Order: sequence, then structure tokens, then C-alpha cells
Amino acid sequence: MTSQTITSTKAASSITEIKKVSTNETLFSFSFASDPESMSPRDLQWQVALGKEISKAVQDGVDLRGADFSNRDMRRLNLTGLDLRGADFSGSALDHSQLAFANLSNANLRGVHMVRGSLAHANLLGACLAGAHFSMTDLTGVVAWSGERASELPMSTAKRSDK
Repeated sequence: MTSQTITSTKAASSITEIKKVSTNETLFSFSFASDPESMSPRDLQWQVALGKEISKAVQDGVDLRGADFSNRDMRRLNLTGLDLRGADFSGSALDHSQLAFANLSNANLRGVHMVRGSLAHANLLGACLAGAHFSMTDLTGVVAWSGERASELPMSTAKRSDK
């Protein structure tokens, strides 16, 4: 006779709050627990959950201007066309994220890392780009700052249009 052990794995749950930079007011919060039965890695499950929560918050009328997204894993998110003026993305990973047509004026993008993403036609007027790294990122039509063109952004092998 063989003995069988059944182990129950309980996913650790965490609560994430997205706050406003200037007031520390909570814009929205959500609980995340990874599914140990899923074939998807925990970080991918997190990215999907965060993307859904941001979409839900926008649909519910949450104003994301000035939101604190600093030092977060924000890879693979679709933030196309969102008004993110003054938002803080400093130190965040934005690989494969879509920020086309987003308003990122006066946003803090210090030290962000974006590979194979899109900032096409995004408004970056007044945004802090110190230490930002863009690689193989679509910068077509980006408005960076007065008198500057996307060709002068910190990047390597980025797709861009200087017309």
C-alpha cells in the first residue's frame, strides 16, 4: 500500500495601494494573490492583475494624474491614451508596455527601463527623463520638450520618426 500526501499550497495575498504623489491620498487599492495552480509565473499574474485594476479604476472615473507608480513592475501594461500628467514612474520597469498617446507631461520617468514598448505620440513635455533607458521602443511623434526631438532622448536602437 502506498501512502499519499496531499499538500495544500495557499497563495500569499498582498494589498497594493496606488496613491497620489502630492497628497498621499489612496486613489485605488486591490488585493492580489497568485494562483499556485496557474502555469503563469507570479510576476505575469501580478502584471495582469495590475492592468485590470488600472483599467477598472479608469472606468470608475479615478483621476490618475499625479499617481505614484514608482519602483513597480509595470511590464506588459496597456496605458494607451491615459492622462498621467505628473505621475511618478521613477525606477519602474515598463518593458513591453504601451503608453502611446498618453499624456505624461511633468511625469517623473527618472530611471525607468522600457524595452520593446511604445511611447508613440505621447506628450512628455516637462517630464523628468534623467537616467531613463529606452531600447527598441517606438518613439514616433513623441513630444519631448520644447525645441527637442525624440532623437535626443536617452535610448539605444529605438524606433523613431524625426519628421
